Amino acid sequence: MENSSKPVKVPHVRAREQGDDLALFDVTTARYFVLNEMGREIWNFCTGENTIEDIARKIEGKVEDVPSLEEIIEDVKELIEDLNSKNLIKLEENK
Repeated sequence: MENSSKPVKVPHVRAREQGDDLALFDVTTARYFVLNEMGREIWNFCTGENTIEDIARKIEGKVEDVPSLEEIIEDVKELIEDLNSKNLIKLEENK
């Protein structure tokens, strides 16, 4: 996955806030997934307009005691890969 990939939510997933967390429900599989507060922030940026690097830079501006941008990019990639493998998002390549 490239840093220029653009994650986008898929229409068959419903999201609902639960305190600081976000519950995702895949209507095609009837499975629930829960994202923590940072995962929720990343999810909210999965609009198809932001690249992985864009998302990492936006997260960098919201985190205290910030690790390096490279570490944030790797964390964002890890979550995006997980969401993609579970069909909760899809990746669009930046052209």
